[in-house]
Amino acid sequence: MKKYRIGKSLLIIMMTALIWSATALAASTDPSVELVETENKDQYKITIHNWNVEANSLQFDLTVDQEVPDYTMEWADKAESSYQKVIVKKEPKKTIFTFYADKLSPISEGDTAELGLFTIKGLSAIPKFTTSGEMIILDENVNAASYSGVAVNVKYNDRNHNQETEKPVTPAETEKPQETEKPVQPARAMTLHKSSVSLYLKGSPKSITLKAYLNKKKLSGSSVTWKTSNKKVATVKNGKVSAVSKGTVTIEAVKDGLTASCRVKVKQPTISLNSKSVTIYNKISTRTTLSASVNGVKVSGNKVKWTTSDPKTATVKNGKVKAKKTGRVTITATANGKKAKCTVNVSKPSLEIKTKSIGVKKGKTVKLKVYAKPNKKIVYKSDDKTIASVSKNGQVEGIRKGNTIIRVSCNGFKKEIPVTVK
Repeated sequence: MKKYRIGKSLLIIMMTALIWSATALAASTDPSVELVETENKDQYKITIHNWNVEANSLQFDLTVDQEVPDYTMEWADKAESSYQKVIVKKEPKKTIFTFYADKLSPISEGDTAELGLFTIKGLSAIPKFTTSGEMIILDENVNAASYSGVAVNVKYNDRNHNQETEKPVTPAETEKPQETEKPVQPARAMTLHKSSVSLYLKGSPKSITLKAYLNKKKLSGSSVTWKTSNKKVATVKNGKVSAVSKGTVTIEAVKDGLTASCRVKVKQPTISLNSKSVTIYNKISTRTTLSASVNGVKVSGNKVKWTTSDPKTATVKNGKVKAKKTGRVTITATANGKKAKCTVNVSKPSLEIKTKSIGVKKGKTVKLKVYAKPNKKIVYKSDDKTIASVSKNGQVEGIRKGNTIIRVSCNGFKKEIPVTVK
């Protein structure tokens, strides 16, 4: 152990407090935040202690007792998969920094996690750090562990603050035996397999059974005390949550003084279709299939009731629509008392040619203007390719002087376009 000589009584009091704080933290089962000032003034190495899980995400806050003009954070984890940020909230005479570290792989392998170098700039005095004591940790399976007893331990570099660093050695201190380090007890974390879920008054899911874990060990539903913030919205028994009325509640699980919660939103049933309007054709492209989603989940056609406003124009069965004659109908899907509608237009197929005849010079090209409904493949053919050729997209090229015919076919229609090559 290094010996220090303290020149001022105030610093002696500060160091005594820090030693007491460090001893208390060693015995704590909750994670603690340690800030160690480097040789650079107001630059602190941030480390999390009492780590006992392979966490992939964490969130905690630090408050500085001054208004901080500027800061930098150099994260220790520089992997591309990491998402790390600091959110700053400035208030009168203090600044709150919230640290987020996400998608780490993992943050640490043991009981210590080094986050990086935190530098605050433009301060008028030695900063004091505090924390709300709250820390949230997620593992790779998004299981949450929430701690409320997190403390912050700060070690200042005296050289940065014009303080003497040596302390006179006394015989009592040299003969004093070193204290043995107390073993760190693993933190106890209570989690649920869902942090939020939506239920519906009708249909599925109308209920869900939450699974509770203590240090990743599954607990039986009856061994946990379950609470709901509003029985008129949702009830809970042995972990099974049942929807009662529209609204939002918090379901809480309690075990041996530890708690975990899940936000439950109870909604009215919903139904939607993949299209609000479609067009099909007589004789060609006469069918289409509509798909429905009930309570946000796509379902098979036979799970929904289907009706048509005019079966003589178009019929529907399990979402499959078939044209009968030209016209317009409304297809309605019904589930859990909710309806969704789609307008179906039944049209006649067509093949329209804007160019009645064309003249083209030898070696030149002309583009034919042809339109088809439905827009299927249009086939072009020249009666005499030695006079004029035509590409698959209707580009006519003059080869030699003369006359020929370009034939166009699509949707069961066939038309002719006279061509003169000059």
